[in-house]
Amino acid sequence: RKIVLQLGGNVLRTNHVMLTAKMQSGKTSVCNAVINIIQKSKLYKDMSINKIMFLSGMNDCGLKEQTYQRLKEQVIGASDDNIYVGKRSKKNLSENKYFVLKNSDLLSYEGNIDNTLIFIDESHYGSNEKNILTKFLVKHGIDWKDTNELIKRNIYIVSISATPFDELVSDTVNCKKTIELNTDDNYVGVTEYLKNDLRVLVNSDSRDD
Repeated sequence: RKIVLQLGGNVLRTNHVMLTAKMQSGKTSVCNAVINIIQKSKLYKDMSINKIMFLSGMNDCGLKEQTYQRLKEQVIGASDDNIYVGKRSKKNLSENKYFVLKNSDLLSYEGNIDNTLIFIDESHYGSNEKNILTKFLVKHGIDWKDTNELIKRNIYIVSISATPFDELVSDTVNCKKTIELNTDDNYVGVTEYLKNDLRVLVNSDSRDD
């Protein structure tokens, strides 16, 4: 709800939000919920959104496939008929509403990205100017720091990261609103394992591993 209020609110509106969260705490589901809220409330009309993109700063086929499957399962109206999944869907580029692109897909993408809600997973991988993710944005005329250009072109960005340190100290930090995904007492992650000394040291040279 906080993300939706930031992106689509008349008072709080900003076109770039950074979602920080612990690993395996539900970041992807939150993003899919944002899409559903925007669509069910018809807020996409006021925001002038007609496309939704999931970009990854990583070149990970497993993450790309997982994002694609969860998009179909969790987002209302998403299906094989309207999801562009990297290069394999190129023939239907103009017919799709949803786009899932990993790092190696980015520079070959020739579609328009105006009027688009863009989720950037593992966004810390694209926090420097030499990264492919940053080059992709530059290719399409997007400057992370130019909020006015994002507003003019109806481009909304949600950066997502469990390790957003580069972004938090970069020169783009003042151009976006940071929202933290809080976890409840049922969440168990790396910190909880360390606190409870639930660690196993593995000797990679041992034949018994």
